[in-house]
Parts: sequence; C-alpha cells; structure tokens
Amino acid sequence: LDPRPDTETIISRALTLFPRDAALNILDLGTGSGCILVSLLHELKQARGTGLDVNPGALRVAEDNARRHDVAGRVRFLESNWTESLSDSGESFD
Repeated sequence: LDPRPDTETIISRALTLFPRDAALNILDLGTGSGCILVSLLHELKQARGTGLDVNPGALRVAEDNARRHDVAGRVRFLESNWTESLSDSGESFD
C-alpha cells in the first residue's frame, strides 16, 4: 500500500479518535484499493470492516491487500453503489 499524504492524514487522525483496542465496525465507501480500511484494521486489532465499491477490479485489489496485511479475516468487500447492498441489513457502523 502506498497512501497519498492526505490518506495518511486521515489514518493518523482516526487513530487519535479511538482507543487501539476499540471493537469498531468500520464502513469504507468507495474503498478502491482498500488502503484506508486495511490500514485502520491493521492498527485497530479488535475492529472489523466493510469496504464497498462499484468496481470489481478495485475490490480484487482490496481483497489482495487485506490478505497481504493479515486483516482478511476481519474485512469483507462488496460490490455496491454506495450503501445499496446494506440498505436492508440493519447493520450499524462506527
């Protein structure tokens, strides 16, 4: 993963907002390569997450990144137009 400087800022800020042992449920809309979600899950060992994207190619990259950074067991990636696939799930996110 090679984040842009603004992505690094988002990750750094998010990590100041939550304790490292927080059992968060993170939602990443337009996940792309999964850089933000995978990075957060790598640092927040009790968190889990869902990444949504309309591009199946991007989701394959995100899944590969999750495996390479040992967070694949705590993340799912769904092909979806924003929250369309979650509308009936009743799931809540932090």
